[in-house]
Amino acid sequence: MRLRSLPVLLLLLLPFLSGAKVPAARQPIFRNLPEHIYQDLGTAGRPRWLPGPYFAARYADHPVLPGVIELFYAQDYHTAFRALEDGDQVLEPETHAWRALVCYRQGNFAESVASARRALALDPRTGLAHLALGLSYNTQRNPFDWASDDSASLHMRRATELAPTLPSAWQSLWVGGVKAGDRDQEQAALAGLWQNRCLTPGLLEHSRWVLNSLPEEAVFLTNGDNDTYPLLVLQQEEGLRSDVAVINISLLNDPAYAKNVSRRAGLPWPRTDKDLERVPHARAADGSRRSRAVRIVDEWAQMARLGEMLRPLTWGLTVQPRNLPAGLDQECLLLGGAHRYAPDVVGPLVDYGGVLASFRGIDLKKMMGNFVSPMETSPVRASGGNNLAGNPIAVYLRYAYQGLAEGHEGRARTGLAGAGILMNHGDLQEAFEGRLQELGGILWEVENGDGGE
Repeated sequence: MRLRSLPVLLLLLLPFLSGAKVPAARQPIFRNLPEHIYQDLGTAGRPRWLPGPYFAARYADHPVLPGVIELFYAQDYHTAFRALEDGDQVLEPETHAWRALVCYRQGNFAESVASARRALALDPRTGLAHLALGLSYNTQRNPFDWASDDSASLHMRRATELAPTLPSAWQSLWVGGVKAGDRDQEQAALAGLWQNRCLTPGLLEHSRWVLNSLPEEAVFLTNGDNDTYPLLVLQQEEGLRSDVAVINISLLNDPAYAKNVSRRAGLPWPRTDKDLERVPHARAADGSRRSRAVRIVDEWAQMARLGEMLRPLTWGLTVQPRNLPAGLDQECLLLGGAHRYAPDVVGPLVDYGGVLASFRGIDLKKMMGNFVSPMETSPVRASGGNNLAGNPIAVYLRYAYQGLAEGHEGRARTGLAGAGILMNHGDLQEAFEGRLQELGGILWEVENGDGGE
């Protein structure tokens, strides 16, 4: 079955477009949903797209940098460093700047600072060098006592002045603002991301879909950068869903961030500031490590169970179970681009109406576009940023399989049709076509009397 053909898609869509009612439930045809239905969320995306070619083309005539940049974005930092071993003898500021970025990725913060300062000695207007200094001074990554968030913010401000299209500089400046409680710095950083087009149209439209999925006054937990900054930018620059409190789980490990965002969101908090700073990383009964962030989220979940948290607790599809308190991923509803904590649910289950409503008003073609800026200097974001693109398709497939599990063939057809349309708007055939063919085959068997376990 080739779902890229228009006639097949129209047949799949017919019940949905005609307004036909969902048929009465049959007996479930699955005892358990396929494991990939859970694994696809947050992980199944398009082939890796790297901004490396942009920078490599910029230095096309350089004897070393094109190869170094290719290794850098492939996250082969050791080989990239070896290729730059003679970089100190090359009197070019950007060679030193890229060496600084490579050293930072290796965790060699002192050498990163030294290389960046050599670049600035040659040309004080080298934006990449200020970026490397800002990253290396950041106390979130640098464990040494000479790390300084004030110094990090100082260099990030300079990086944004010299190279305003670098997303990493604005993002780091925002984090520094939140930790310092400096709202002006936060707002300036988000405005910089917006005005300099550091976020692609596809990523912004995907983020509109996520915000569309959330209940009013939601507390929304995110996992990384591409599921955090675009939402904050849309809230500030478009006034979209400003009622939602976006909280990054990774940053919750920083006491200053945890304190400021919890106060700002008006979350009930059973600890004093000093207690928060002493919340340790710990190990669960099974020996697994529980981060400070997971322990904080666990306290919010306990409050929600007791009715002491008046705002809905939700989290993104990128938040994996290992980043949540044990069992929370089994007590939730899928709303579309988010999960909602529901302690009375034995699941996880699908909010069918919520999933369909989340796509209303969303430009599907735009949402399936590229998510990575050509100026992205983080190899991690560059290699994984487009994984988010698979989430809407995975949600529709989850919708369909849950419908089958509950005996609703109409919902399964709706989910299959939605997934097919999204797949055709993007370049995700390789990742999802097999899934759609599998589901289409099961539906055919059910509708022809061959359904079963």
